[in-house]
Amino acid sequence: MNITNKTNLCFSQFNRSPWPANPRDDGCVIEGTLVLLENGKQKLIEEIVPASKEGQGDILISSNGSSVFPVAMVRGPERNFPIVQLTLDKGESAFKVAASKTHVFLRPESRLVLADSIEAGDRLVTSEGVATVSSVEFIQYKGDVWNVILADNIVSNKVINGDISLELLVSLASASLLGLSPNEQLILTNGVVSGALALQLMVEGYVHTGFSLSNFN
Repeated sequence: MNITNKTNLCFSQFNRSPWPANPRDDGCVIEGTLVLLENGKQKLIEEIVPASKEGQGDILISSNGSSVFPVAMVRGPERNFPIVQLTLDKGESAFKVAASKTHVFLRPESRLVLADSIEAGDRLVTSEGVATVSSVEFIQYKGDVWNVILADNIVSNKVINGDISLELLVSLASASLLGLSPNEQLILTNGVVSGALALQLMVEGYVHTGFSLSNFN
């Protein structure tokens, strides 16, 4: 899959002009979604700074506690209306996240599920453990949706050193997990575990209702 034909890739640290805007199919979250950083702080997904020739950029924390490195940000208009808005409850804590229909979330037992297959009563993994979905709403959304291309430190350093071009990076992201395990391609979005872009691309073609991370080992 050539994601340059499906996605508006905004490599802001390399080129201030985004790639030509094309409607994208791959799952992403809406603007304003908070992503957990390695330092314990949260940052809006549209403000995350990827690694570049100018420096390292932000470091994220994966769902299994590993440090992972953004090497590019992906944004584009959502043509697969409507957006899926999930509300989850765990005790006194509540979580809300909105994503495109094909965005991947994590069920217990390491099973992945697409957003539009989730129903009220389902259980998803969050920063506070397993929470129950209390509502699923389908909402109209006219803004861009975002995701992140993550890599390990080796790939990140090659990007910083200029050893990996944008074209090669896009090709690698569409065919591999860029040195990370499947669990390391899962991040916290508004406190809910969901997939970064490389994992998102890997799960396409699998069954719609849920599949195990072991499929990618």
